[in-house]
Amino acid sequence: MHITVIIPYYNESETILSTLESLYVQTRKPENIFLVDSGSTDDTSAKIERWIRDKNAVYFKQLFSGEMSPSSSINMGIKKTNDDIIAYIDCGLIIPSDWLKTSEELMISLGSDIVSSSIFTKGVSLIDKSFIAQTYGIENNTICLPGSLIKKTVFNKIGYLIEAVRSGYDVDFTNKASIKGLKRDINSKIELKYIGTNYTNSYKQGIKKVFSYSLAGWKTKKDIKPLLYFLLIILFFISISFNMHMYYIIIYCLLRMILIPIYKSQICKTLLNPLNYPFYLLSGIAIDFSRLSGYIYSSIYRGKYE
Repeated sequence: MHITVIIPYYNESETILSTLESLYVQTRKPENIFLVDSGSTDDTSAKIERWIRDKNAVYFKQLFSGEMSPSSSINMGIKKTNDDIIAYIDCGLIIPSDWLKTSEELMISLGSDIVSSSIFTKGVSLIDKSFIAQTYGIENNTICLPGSLIKKTVFNKIGYLIEAVRSGYDVDFTNKASIKGLKRDINSKIELKYIGTNYTNSYKQGIKKVFSYSLAGWKTKKDIKPLLYFLLIILFFISISFNMHMYYIIIYCLLRMILIPIYKSQICKTLLNPLNYPFYLLSGIAIDFSRLSGYIYSSIYRGKYE
């Protein structure tokens, strides 16, 4: 089977060379590697061009999608290749050298339609850790679409990724694959890790990121988070009408400060330190405010995100 690796990128100047080297030393060389520019404004594309020339790595090819979203960039790469397998990976990840080899072997031996890997999240700064604690979990492995090998026939059965979104396309895609009864297996030999920051360096950046990710909420198949958030608003107003809003606030603080981080994460010293709890709470509030704002905005301008 022939493999095309697709990597969407947007302003990845700091990590792109590490990503390229990780792919260059794969023990199973892919037939093609498509690096798809999602509208970068820094020198990422120039660095890629110089690196390909210096290495004489002719199977590395640059494409420009014209859309500032990873989903559209991935779709462009899928449509450009005639190879049997699409291997999708993100920039900024430490990629083990046997990623393609072991994943392809598993796909062949199990007859898989999709073989996915996991990403280990830990965080580097306290703010980064606090956002990770509320999302993927500290010192936790999360099964994800980046790092997956996907038979190209899968796209004929369920269609391409949602166009022009920054997130949700992976959840939507895997949910559609599940509904169609496609076989997805996990390569337990591969653990991807982030180079540096896992989620965000600041609250401002984190709020902006969560907001942009939430705009795809209504488009994501079987994603019930938008409905849950509107239910929480209704419950809050009900608690006010029964003069029980203080209980609501206390429960909310306990959930965001302690219970959700512990549920999401492997138990570790970072979580057991009470000095970190205020940061978890602030990150939880920032995430909820940003998500709710994104859901409201995209529901008002629903036609734009249909």
